[in-house]
Amino acid sequence: MRSQRSRRIALAVLAFGVPLLAMEIGARLLIATERLPTAAAHAPEFEITWENLSRLGTADVLILGDSVTQQGIEPSVLQRALRRETGDELVVFNAASPGGGVGVSWAIVEQLAREERLPSIAIVGVFSGTLRSDATYREAFGLTAMGGLFSDCERMDQTGQQLDCRLAAYSAAWRWRGHPERILLALQETVPRRIRSGGLQLREDGFREGRGVPISTLLEQLDAADLRIRTFAMANEVADGYVRLIETLESHGVTVVPIAIPDTPQLIERMERMQPGRRQLFRDALDALELRTGLEFVDPVAFGPWWGDGQARNFAHLSAEGAVRFTRQLWSMDDFRARLLAGLSGQPG
Repeated sequence: MRSQRSRRIALAVLAFGVPLLAMEIGARLLIATERLPTAAAHAPEFEITWENLSRLGTADVLILGDSVTQQGIEPSVLQRALRRETGDELVVFNAASPGGGVGVSWAIVEQLAREERLPSIAIVGVFSGTLRSDATYREAFGLTAMGGLFSDCERMDQTGQQLDCRLAAYSAAWRWRGHPERILLALQETVPRRIRSGGLQLREDGFREGRGVPISTLLEQLDAADLRIRTFAMANEVADGYVRLIETLESHGVTVVPIAIPDTPQLIERMERMQPGRRQLFRDALDALELRTGLEFVDPVAFGPWWGDGQARNFAHLSAEGAVRFTRQLWSMDDFRARLLAGLSGQPG
C-alpha cells in the first residue's frame, strides 16, 4: 500500500511539476534572449523602454517623468552637449513615460538600485499636470506584474494582489500567465527596439517623437478640450511621492536635477483665464517641494524665443523639433549645466 501511495505521489509530482518547471525554464529563456520583457507592464511602450534600458546597462544620465518629459527633453541633444563639454561619450536615456509620475519613477529607481544600475545623474521632469495625481502608479502600473516586481507588494490593499505580487517576484512564468499571445509572438521575434503608436515614434533612447502642428491647430485643440481637468492643485500623494523619490535617489549617491517644465504659451494663456494665478500656484507648489527636499528646481518659467509654429504636436506636448530647442534652452541655463557637470565629476551640485 505504501509503495502504491508513493508511486501515485511521484506520478502526481511528475504530472504537475515537470510541466510547471518546463514553463518556468521556457519563460526565463525567452526573457534572457530578449524575446519577452522582464514582466508585463501597463503599456507595451513601457516594456520596450525598460528593455532598451536593460540592453544599455547603466546610463550616465537618466531622465524621469511623464509624457511631457518623455517628449520634451531630447536625450541625444543632451548627449552631444555633454560630449562637447567633457570629451566623453556618455549615455543619456529618457525613461519617462505617459502618465509616469513620481510613483512610476520611484519604482524604476528602486529596481535599478536592486540591479546596481543607477545613473550618476537623474533629471526629474515636473510640469503642472505632474503634481495633480499619481493615479498611473496607483491604479495601473503598480498593479501589473512589472509594477509589483519593481516596487513593494505591501502597498497593495488586497491579500490576493499581494500574493500575486510575491509569486511574480519569484516566477517568470507566473508573471506571464494569461498572455498566451505574447508567448507565441516571443517565439517568432525579439522585443522591438522601437515602436510607432499614437502617431509617435518611440526611439531606442526612450525619447518619443512626434510631428509639430501650427499654433492655429493648438488653439483649435484648446477650443475642443475640457480644460476643467487642468486646473492646478498639488495632491498630497504626489508631494509625498516626490520626496520619497528624491530621498531614494540621493541615498544612493545620485545627483538629482529637478526640472520645472513650462506649459505651452497657448495653454498658459487659456488656463490663466480659467484659473487666475495658476502659474503662481504651480510656483508655490515647487517652493513647497524645494523646502521639503532642500533641492531647487531648474525653472525656465517659459519657453524661449524659439517658440512658434511646429514646436508642439498638441497643446500639452512638444514636437521632436520643439524638444530639441527646449533641451538646448535648458543647456544654456548656467544652473542646469553646472549641476550636470558637477554630478558627472562626482562633486555636489
